[in-house]
Amino acid sequence: MIFVLFLYALFATVFPLCKIAFNNYIEPIFFTSLCLMFAGTVLLIFQYWKDRSKFALKKEHIMPLFLLIICNIYLTNVCERWGLQYLSAVKTSFIYNLSPFFSAIFSYFLLAERMTYKKWLGFLIGFLGFIPFFIEKSAQEHTAGGFCIFSWAELALMTAALSTVVGWIGMRKLILLGGSPIIGNGISMLIGGFMILPTSFILESWAPVPVRDWGHALIFILITTFISYIVAYNMYGSLLSRYTATFLTMAGLTSPLFTALFGWILLGESVGWTFIWSMVMVSIGLYLFHTQEVKGTQ
Repeated sequence: MIFVLFLYALFATVFPLCKIAFNNYIEPIFFTSLCLMFAGTVLLIFQYWKDRSKFALKKEHIMPLFLLIICNIYLTNVCERWGLQYLSAVKTSFIYNLSPFFSAIFSYFLLAERMTYKKWLGFLIGFLGFIPFFIEKSAQEHTAGGFCIFSWAELALMTAALSTVVGWIGMRKLILLGGSPIIGNGISMLIGGFMILPTSFILESWAPVPVRDWGHALIFILITTFISYIVAYNMYGSLLSRYTATFLTMAGLTSPLFTALFGWILLGESVGWTFIWSMVMVSIGLYLFHTQEVKGTQ
């Protein structure tokens, strides 16, 4: 259990660290591109040194890799990092907890998974828990504009949460077809990182590059890459062999709590009753939903 908590504490550190980097040293999309290309290169070199036979990709691996590159890397990272510059670190982390609900919707409509009354109730309670967070807006968030009750930054984070679900479907498919998760992550990060560069060129100011302080920027790139893309990503895969996906999803609710702590320490961010109320509602909703999910597998 201590390793599960450590995993989500690691994930939580990334949001405030990125926020500091974006506010002071480097533009978010360019930062993300450099992190991904560096992480992908490290993973591929490691796998080549460990077992180069894993590089033998098959024709059936192409579509899962495509999902990984487009969804789990490109859309997830671009939307997350762009939205983070307008949102608090804790709100960014909290919106990521929409992933289990998106996963449930996919399972219901695409996989014909049965939804019981209590599953629907848990889904509704959990989703309602997000509404107070979406209503409450910071001054910085208003500058991003929006649609209906959602800011564009919130919609970007929801897109990232949805893309993550689709991307991990690609990873599971790749593993079932005999592919290596390290190769999958390495290739998707390297290619996805290169794909993000033109997006940075279009959306960010290159004069001559979108970096204000290379020395500090490189430090944050190295730290973020190591924590998020090398340690946490692979640690999550390792823990899936010891714990159920249901348990890890529930444990993911600790990530906003860790983010709130680190956001307070590093950024001076504070949380109010909105955060507490939403955490309680979402926790109850996920508990009801996954309790029924576990019963259905027994």
